[in-house]
Order: sequence, then C-alpha cells, then structure tokens
Amino acid sequence: METFTSLLSNLGLLSLSTVVIVLLAARTGLIFSSGRLAIWVGIVCGLASVLVISFPIHGPGGELFDTRAAPILIAGYFGGLVAGVIAATIGAIDRYLIGGPVVWGGVASLYVCLATALLCRRFYGGRPLNLMQLAAMGAAVSVLLVPTFFMRASFETGLIVLQTYWLVILIGNLLGTALMGMIVSQALAFLTRQQEHQAIIEASADGILTINSEQIITAVNPAAERMFGWQAADLIGRKIDTLVPTEIVKKHHHYVEGFVAQKDVMTRQMTDYKTIHGRRKDGSSFPVLVSLSKFRNAGKTMVVATVHDMTEIQAARSKLEQMTETLAERLNASVAANESKNMFMANMSHELRTPLNAIIGFASLIEHLGLKNMAASKANEYIKDIRHSGEGLLDMINDILDISKIESGRTEISIEKHRSGEVLDSVLLLAQATALARQVVLVPSGDMDVSIRCDLRTFKQALLNLMTNAIKFSPKGSTVRICIDASPDTVDFSVQDDGIGISDNVISRLGEPFVRGDTPESRAIEGTGLGLALSKKFVERQGGAIRLARRTEGGTIATLTIPAA
Repeated sequence: METFTSLLSNLGLLSLSTVVIVLLAARTGLIFSSGRLAIWVGIVCGLASVLVISFPIHGPGGELFDTRAAPILIAGYFGGLVAGVIAATIGAIDRYLIGGPVVWGGVASLYVCLATALLCRRFYGGRPLNLMQLAAMGAAVSVLLVPTFFMRASFETGLIVLQTYWLVILIGNLLGTALMGMIVSQALAFLTRQQEHQAIIEASADGILTINSEQIITAVNPAAERMFGWQAADLIGRKIDTLVPTEIVKKHHHYVEGFVAQKDVMTRQMTDYKTIHGRRKDGSSFPVLVSLSKFRNAGKTMVVATVHDMTEIQAARSKLEQMTETLAERLNASVAANESKNMFMANMSHELRTPLNAIIGFASLIEHLGLKNMAASKANEYIKDIRHSGEGLLDMINDILDISKIESGRTEISIEKHRSGEVLDSVLLLAQATALARQVVLVPSGDMDVSIRCDLRTFKQALLNLMTNAIKFSPKGSTVRICIDASPDTVDFSVQDDGIGISDNVISRLGEPFVRGDTPESRAIEGTGLGLALSKKFVERQGGAIRLARRTEGGTIATLTIPAA
C-alpha cells in the first residue's frame, strides 16, 4: 500500500511540474525549445527530478526508487539540449549532495536519461508523441540505465538491484514518461495550432477584427491596422462605430445585432451585393467587402469581421468599364466607317460609270459607223462628248486622290500671310468664265485690305468651289455676292446666291463625298458632291471651317472662315 501511495505521490509531483511548464508556454506563446522558455522548462523539470528524488517510492522490502528519468526525458526531448542539460544538472547536483554508496550511479543515470531524450528528439524531431511512442522512450531509458546499477557497488549488489527493482523502475519510468509526455504533447499540439492560426491571421492581406456582443473591438490584425490607419492598441476597447461612416452607423448596429441573434446563421456577407464603405482614421472612406462569422467564447457570442479593401478592384472595374465604353465607341466608329466606305464605293462606282458609259458609247458609235461615213459635225459632236466625259472623269479621280491624301496626312500645305482682296480677285478671275456662260453677275464687297493666314493654292480651290456651286445653282441673270467680313481672329468669305436653296438634310451632311442636293432641280445640274467635301477638308487643315445655310429670301449662303493674320 505504501508503494502504491508513494508512486501516486511521484506521479502527482510530475503532473504538477508539467502543468507549470504548460502554463509558462501558454503565457509566453512560445514552444518549449524557444529561448527563455527552454531555460524555464529545464529549471522546472530539474526541480521536478529533485522532488521525486526527495520523495521516493518505497518498495515492499524497504527499498527506495523514483521516477527521476521522466522529467529529464521530457526536458531533453521537448525542450532540446539547453533544457535537458539544465534539468539533468539540477538533478545531478541534488543526487550528489544526497550521497550514498551508489551516488555516482545515480548521477550517471540522469545524464543517461538526457542522452536518451536527445537521441529520441533527433529521431522524432521533437514533435508531439502518442502513448506508444512515449512508452517506448520510457522502456528504452530503463534498459540503458542498467549499467548504472553496477557503478561503485559490487557486481553481486548490482545484480541484486537489477533483479529486485528493475521491473518496478520500468513501470515507474513508463508511467511517469507517459503521464508527462501526453500532457506536454497535447499542450504542444494546441500551442502549435494556435500559433499557426495566429500566423495566418497576422499574414492575411484582409483586415480581421473581433468584436463582442456589445460591438466593442477586442482584437485587430496588422492588415486592419494598415487598412484603417489605426494602431491595434488604439482600436481595442473602442466600438466598431469608429470604423463605420457616420451615415450608416445605426444601420450597421441593427445589421450586426440581427446577425448575432440568428442562431442558425454562422456566417454572412454584409454587402448584400451593394458596395459599403469603411472609415479611416483621417475620416476618409473607402469601399470594402465585409464578411461576418461568429463563435462562442466563455459563454459569450463573439463576431469576427473579415474586411477586404475594394479600392483597387473598384478602380480596375471602372477602368474596365471605361475600356469597354471606348471599345464600343471604336467598334461603332468602325462600323460607321465601314458603312461610310461602302456608301462611298457605291456612289463612286455610280459616278464613274456615267462618264465611262458615255465615253464607251460614243466611241462605239464612231467605231461602228466609221469616221468616213459620218458627217463632220456629228463626228465632232461625238468627239466633244468623249472629251467632256473624260475631263469630268479625270476631275473626279483627281478629287478622290486629293481627299485620300488629306485623310492619310500626305498633303503638304504652306501657311502664309496673304491680302484678302488679292486672293478674292484671283478667284473671281478663275470663276468669271463660268459666270459669263451662266449669265450670272459676281459682286464682291467687304474689307479687301484685311490679311489672312492660309495655304494659297488649296484656299483658292475651296473658295472657287463655293463660287462655282453658287453660279451653277443660280438662275440666269441673277447675282452672286461675295462678301468679306473681318473680326479680330478670323475672316469670313460669304458666298450668297439666289438659287434653288439647300435642304436641312444636305446641310447636316456637309462634307460627305457624293452628297448633293436632293431636289429634282439640283439633280439636273452636273456635279459629284466631291468638291464641297474636298473644300471642307482643305479649309479644316488650315484651322478654318465651312458652313452652309438657307437664306430667308431664297437661295443659299456658304461661309468660309479662315484665321486672320
């Protein structure tokens, strides 16, 4: 009975020392082999060996033995070399001071235990052990301790000790090592998991905050510190309102309270497909995605809020939307350009076909009839028609080439200063022949001394086109007025006629190739619509503009605006 009681006493002392070690580890948050904690593990285990030596197990025949091997094994295996050496040395000093005939055997036994622990640590890596592994370590050290029975004692005495006590020592080592090892293994596993969880929280790119049922912040990770601009020490103890924009504080309170009250719902995303905002320390707000989870701690419901900063995502989304809009605009422009190109090709084919058919038709007649069989007047008429159609075709091709050059940026212009009156006089001279043929009078007026900045060749071509159009669409005997009006920055050349006028549809499509008047009268007058398009492009390259408008009294007014010099 005494043996059993003293064994329980030894095991109790070992359990107590183990609890002290676990509490130290939990307090520091360190594993057993870490720095200061390893020293404390060595000291506690050394003191545990002193206690079990001081309160030995009493055998049935009055013999004494103890479980000193267990704390040394635990210190060396879980705490490493530092903890093991400290524990073994403390125990060895105590055993030496006690003395006795087998003192050196007792001292040696402690270092045998240390060596065994370090060998097992090398094999298992110091990780938590199961019951079978701990029992194996206790059995192994019991075998290795046998030589110490014969130190400073006769062989016969050592043999008696071996025969009498070895089984009891084996049982004590097995129980002591298993008891201490299981407690430490469980604690180590728990601390390791806790550290891993903490490391995950610390390393998370998302902000993580813990709040209690009163919505008081109890924990904050580094990402949340960076995100909101607060230090954890400043946030803990504050209400979560600190991080919520003022305008949604009440709504936020109700939301969190409702989430806590729902027993069957453990997680929830706060956004509900709507962007919410957090508030930084400086008062600025930013878009966030918040997920809530709840757990029980000490009988109270706690809420974990995971906050993801949506600033970059929102910016990327806006950029994507902008790119999508730009792409859509470009696509629409491409479709419009393709449609315009198709329309241009169709119109050009039509306009080219007319003079080509005329040339081919008259040439075929001449070929079929032969010049010898035709009257001279008729032959001259056919040849004249062929020449006229060819000239019109050449003009059209030249206009198309000029438009293509302008659009591709291959047209060279030379902007220089010119006197408006001189420019107008030279254009009037070019238009005079057409005006005489149509019996139209050209009347210039306005400021002839003002200076303009333009490319002389293309400007004269544009102005001549406006005059020619006015002449062609004016009735015989009418007047075309060309007026120069100057302002500080620009000069207007307005060409007014009394002709058939122009529709709003044509005005809105000013500058499109092959766009002509849509009345029967305008269709009856020769033209391709290329001249006005070409003129518009020439003038715009020089910083000017062309405008068309209907006159109230009838006819059209075309205004060419060019920068003043």
